[in-house]
Amino acid sequence: MKHLFLILLAILVFSCSSDSSDSDSNNNNTSSQKITVLEGNNQYRKMYFHYSNGKLDKVINNNTDRDLMQISYQNGIVDKVIVAGYSFEEGGLDIIQNSTGFDFDLNLCTDCVELDYIYSTGTLISIERDGHPIMEYDYNGSYLSETRYYTYNSFPSGQELHRRIQYVYTSGKLSGYSVTETDSGSTHTDIYTVMLDDKKNPFFDFEAYTGLYIPNAPSIYSRHRLHVNPTIKNNITHIYDSSGASILSVVYQYDNNDYPTSYELNSASAGTDSGTFSY
Repeated sequence: MKHLFLILLAILVFSCSSDSSDSDSNNNNTSSQKITVLEGNNQYRKMYFHYSNGKLDKVINNNTDRDLMQISYQNGIVDKVIVAGYSFEEGGLDIIQNSTGFDFDLNLCTDCVELDYIYSTGTLISIERDGHPIMEYDYNGSYLSETRYYTYNSFPSGQELHRRIQYVYTSGKLSGYSVTETDSGSTHTDIYTVMLDDKKNPFFDFEAYTGLYIPNAPSIYSRHRLHVNPTIKNNITHIYDSSGASILSVVYQYDNNDYPTSYELNSASAGTDSGTFSY
């Protein structure tokens, strides 16, 4: 399947994220508040998060189909992620059908997809499946500068670079990014400008060490590919294209700890969406 790994779960660990994000806002994100549920505007847009010893270890994603993920750690950093579901080669369907909550153990799965994390001097440089890269990362100092996604005509053969994302920072804060995609020999690049609020991103607390990204998640989580950068301490409020036209706007309501409790989203390409956060 040509775009198999574009719909696969991709996990990004950015070991320097706490350093590179210090100037992202005046907000230090020191609260231990952890998101447990992200619920979109219908029954097919729900994500559930489970923690063990203070770290995210399991996720249930209900979006049209049901997908599961399980994260394992070694020496405090992500070592392996096992993914199962209809979006992931339809592996582990027996476990999905028999699980009623977080009672699943994907370590028992024989046909799930396993993703391994490769580090250099403590910094993630690639995510691999059976020794073949799915994602690669470049850095400029302590900042994530580029992410590359690979797809396969039939794994593990037919590898090609499908998407390259490059990030722009202003005064240490993410201010824009470009996406270059190649498909059937044709390449095009889109350039975006980003605006953030000064409140707490509920995903940052675990993204700082897992950088969780689920493409099929509710749009507030995955819209416009900014999920690939786990260093964003604050919440996206606007994205503009190269002509200055708004392609995304989001309005949040917040709790007393400056975490969002709900959102109203308007996308030029996908219409409106709304949802709630539970902690």
